[in-house]
Order: sequence, then structure tokens, then C-alpha cells
Amino acid sequence: MLATKFGFMSHSGGGAGRLDSSPTTIRTAVEGSLRRLGTDHIDLYYQHRVDPDTPIEDTFGALAELIADQVQAVAAEAGATPAQVALAWLLAKGDDIAPIPGTRRVTRLEENVAADDVQLTPQQIATLDELTPAAGDHHDEAQMRLLER
Repeated sequence: MLATKFGFMSHSGGGAGRLDSSPTTIRTAVEGSLRRLGTDHIDLYYQHRVDPDTPIEDTFGALAELIADQVQAVAAEAGATPAQVALAWLLAKGDDIAPIPGTRRVTRLEENVAADDVQLTPQQIATLDELTPAAGDHHDEAQMRLLER
């Protein structure tokens, strides 16, 4: 797994030691990291320190633009949203899989329900199957002991 940080240096004129998690700096920093690390992907890209001058929504928006291009491509092909593709992919895995998406908004609920109508092609499913899997444990050691009772 390849992990690196962003946000401790401004690439928009503030220089080293200045917190900057603006979308422009994030894009510049990731390009530099990819070049220096000699790779085409980063598994874990995290914020070094919270930038009080950049709204967190802007930071996460910029990070979201850097992610799951393959999921976006499948969504465009399928005429669906990335969230619908994720749910449709899980639903295609078999009758023993029951995704439980959470939401607080009716529009998201409707979007999630519509995922049941999304029909992914075998090639789209294969593309999604080949994506780098999530890494790490959901539960820590103490929580696992509680689950294993």
C-alpha cells in the first residue's frame, strides 16, 4: 500500500510550512507525489493538518475528483450515478448479499432504490471487480473480541 500526505505546503504561493488544502494545491500536490513516487496511483492520500482557511467541503470535493475514475466511467456507460453503480455491483454478487445504504435525504433514498434497475454488463462487473480492494479492518481488536462471543 502506498500512502502519502498533502496540505502542509502551499503550492499556490504560500510556501513550505503553510497549511493549504485548497483544491488547486491538492491537485498540484498529487501530481508531484505521483511523479516523485514513480507511480500512477496512491492508495491512501490524507491531509497532513486541517487547513482552517479552506472549507472542508472544498477539500473533500477536490479529493473526490481524484478518486474511483473507473467507477465514474462505468456509471457514465450505465447511465447511472457512481452510488447506483456501487449498489448495483453489490446486488449482482448474488442473493446472499444485501447492501444497506444509509441516507438522510429522500433524493438519496430514491437514487439508492433506483440502483435495483441498473443492469451492469459482465465487462462492467469485471472492471469493478478488478479495482483495488479496500484495505484495513473495520473493527479494532477489542471490538472483534466482542463480536466473536
